[in-house]
Amino acid sequence: MKQSKLIDILSTLSTTEINRFEKYVTSPYFNVHQDTIGLFRVLKDYYPDFHENDVRKETIFERLYPDSPYDREKLYTLKKYLVKLLYDFLAVEATQKDTAYQNALLIADLLGRRLNKYVPKLLSEAETELEKGRHTMKYYFHKFNFAFHSLSLGTAKQNRSTKHSYQGMLNQLDYFFITAKLKYACEVLNRSKVVSSNEQIRLLDAILALCEKESFDEIPTVTIYYQTYKMLSEKDGEPFYKKLRAKVNENIDLMPKSDLINLYIFMINFCFRRTRVGKAHFMRDVFELYQEMLKYDLIFVSASTGAIHYKNITTIALKLKEYEWVEKFLKKYAKRLDPSLRTGVQYYNLANLYFTQGLYSKSLRHLQRVEFIDPFYRMSYNILLLKTYYECDEIEPLLSLCSTFSTFIRRNKTISENVKPSYLNLTKFLKKLYQHKHNPRKKNPLILYQNIFECKQLVERNWLFAKTLELVPEPTPI
Repeated sequence: MKQSKLIDILSTLSTTEINRFEKYVTSPYFNVHQDTIGLFRVLKDYYPDFHENDVRKETIFERLYPDSPYDREKLYTLKKYLVKLLYDFLAVEATQKDTAYQNALLIADLLGRRLNKYVPKLLSEAETELEKGRHTMKYYFHKFNFAFHSLSLGTAKQNRSTKHSYQGMLNQLDYFFITAKLKYACEVLNRSKVVSSNEQIRLLDAILALCEKESFDEIPTVTIYYQTYKMLSEKDGEPFYKKLRAKVNENIDLMPKSDLINLYIFMINFCFRRTRVGKAHFMRDVFELYQEMLKYDLIFVSASTGAIHYKNITTIALKLKEYEWVEKFLKKYAKRLDPSLRTGVQYYNLANLYFTQGLYSKSLRHLQRVEFIDPFYRMSYNILLLKTYYECDEIEPLLSLCSTFSTFIRRNKTISENVKPSYLNLTKFLKKLYQHKHNPRKKNPLILYQNIFECKQLVERNWLFAKTLELVPEPTPI
């Protein structure tokens, strides 16, 4: 039962939610089946861990029916009832978070009951409340919905006193539709740069033509997603990037966090692509965009991505030699990391800082304190440890790690076969580099430099170049 749908969903509930769900299950308005209540209360005893031995089907059934033999079908039926209640509860909870949706449902129901006299006040309050929120796609859909109900009310009264017009209602529907199309077109386009994609976006050309012809300056979501699409699709997307960045900052208080996060990631990825075509100054833009995300609390919103951003921000800042800023950042935001990963992630990134500063022994001490590392970090951790062993002249650990790391790369099925040579070549050249370093009779290190240059698949190429050039003897003065 540990792997069941029921346990999976219950595991995601917060303490507050599990207590609210108990009230929901025990309310006779929603449920009158006492055995279903019993099943919930038995399972609640094992919340939130739900250890496998505790939630075995036989164990649960015995607690519910101590004097009856195990009946698989009976327990299955109870679980089905409880899952249905759980789904209904989650729907109610989600609806309660969307006040505009609740108001739209209530107004529609009142109109359906011909209780029209109560609608105008509700409509006015609902529209006022909507303006206090952020401008999501739903914002324009709700505005359309309220305009529709207002017009329905005016039609029922057979007068034109309503403040809404059909044109205004249709405009709101257009804003919703255009925003939605452009938003998801951006996501499709961005995804196509990573994996092959064949999605066809109907009416997109017409929408783009409309955005070029008409001004949507008063509709920030349309303008923002239009600029985003053009930034991602045009060969020279830089003018659109600049306009997008300015427009996002101008409307930062109107956009929902989820949309802002995606927009910043679009801009960061665009800047990274600019650096790959020789425009190194865009690395500073990446750093500034990450700083803005920190300012608006858009980084540590998810435990699954916090550690990744923590590393990416550190790496970018180190490339820009922002050492003092990095040290403050690492200490300030460590507390926002997943507690199970915090120590290893913080020590790794501090080690990276010290390595970049040339404090190799200090870097090594921090790497050796990493007991558990996020899977995303494993490759970077091993590479940094290899480089640190080299700088510290730790020959035996270096050769040992070269061997174990190469074996790990070869056997790991999650690493693309196309990528593996890049890492295997690193260990190969690192061993040759060490041999050159400690054997002056070796061939001219410039030959090794040429081999590194000609190698098509290789990570840490620039670092290997730098270390090889350090081994080139200086010319003897005449």
